[in-house]
Amino acid sequence: MAWPFAPAAAATAGAPDNMWEGWAMNNNRSINEWVSRYGELEATCRLWVAANQVKDARIKELEHEVSQLRQHLRHRAAARGAALQRALVAVPNRSRPWRSPPVPPGPVTGPGS
Repeated sequence: MAWPFAPAAAATAGAPDNMWEGWAMNNNRSINEWVSRYGELEATCRLWVAANQVKDARIKELEHEVSQLRQHLRHRAAARGAALQRALVAVPNRSRPWRSPPVPPGPVTGPGS
């Protein structure tokens, strides 16, 4: 029997038009029907290919969701960083001891001058 994954071969062999139609779950076909229709080896191969297509499609969906989540988190972190920076700038210098207080303008006075 020819390998009916190509569209022309699928039409001549009476196989499903595409792998989604061929997937046993979607067509309510039992594994035994697949084996009786295609033979054990080919039925196994067809089901394996269809299962991998489902798995690959789900992996791509999950990769897209992860990408969107990462982008969202990057934007959120940037927004939080900007908000924190604005909050720090708004706080007077005296509450930030790691910075030296501003030096008042004018001549230096005191002992030794």
